Amino acid sequence: MTPESALTQIPGFARAEIGMVLSDGATSKTLLIKHFARRYVLRVDKPAARELGLQRGAEEEVLRMVAAAGLSPEPLYFDHENGIFLREFTAGTNWTVSELQNKKALKRLADTLRVLHSLPAVNAKFEPTKAVESYAAQVGTDESRELADKAKSALEKLESKAHVDCLCHNDLLNHNILESEAVNLIDWEFAGMGDPLFDLATVIEHHSLPDKLVQIFLRHYLERLPVEDDLRRLAQQRTVFNCLSELWYLRTSTTHRPSEVIMDEWI
Repeated sequence: MTPESALTQIPGFARAEIGMVLSDGATSKTLLIKHFARRYVLRVDKPAARELGLQRGAEEEVLRMVAAAGLSPEPLYFDHENGIFLREFTAGTNWTVSELQNKKALKRLADTLRVLHSLPAVNAKFEPTKAVESYAAQVGTDESRELADKAKSALEKLESKAHVDCLCHNDLLNHNILESEAVNLIDWEFAGMGDPLFDLATVIEHHSLPDKLVQIFLRHYLERLPVEDDLRRLAQQRTVFNCLSELWYLRTSTTHRPSEVIMDEWI
């Protein structure tokens, strides 16, 4: 579906003005929309969104909860079947990789994650085992199967360690952290119930945090000194993230090379 046809599906937005492209990724295209002197963000899915198993109904449930908690902009329109999503534009800047090398920023993010991880349960569930198996099967190479096996081995070790599933973002890359009036998190398409240490592992691995900052981040999040079980769980989740991230790249790069971000604002 084109952005123009997507707007005709949204009541009152048929004559909205399409502005610049905010992002153009493997699963969707996101644009800035102007309508009656107000700005909005429109996301239109590509076929890969369905192929890769993104659950838009579950995403809407999560978005409405986290918006009510002040952690993310509120959704205005969702069409799960056609892959259309609209929200108001939120002024702000995305965090950079260098900002995540700052202990004060990491402590603020840890505070935000504790709020997120304390929210009520939702129906959506983050299932990394299914994800790695699906991506590996779609890529179909020895490398992909080895990555999936490595991830599943780490996940099996995690099953023996007690933890309580909670609502997690599961894609905490720097461009999904928005500095507005407070720290907002955006792009919730992988959110669901899971191990909270996966969120921390994503931050640590994707941004190559040094050991000293890892200790600060983990301790501030836990509000106590980490014990051996915390460290073992985190190590396994770091492995899971790395495997899942590489499998995602292998799967999406076979059909799409993501464009550069044109604005400092992603959905």
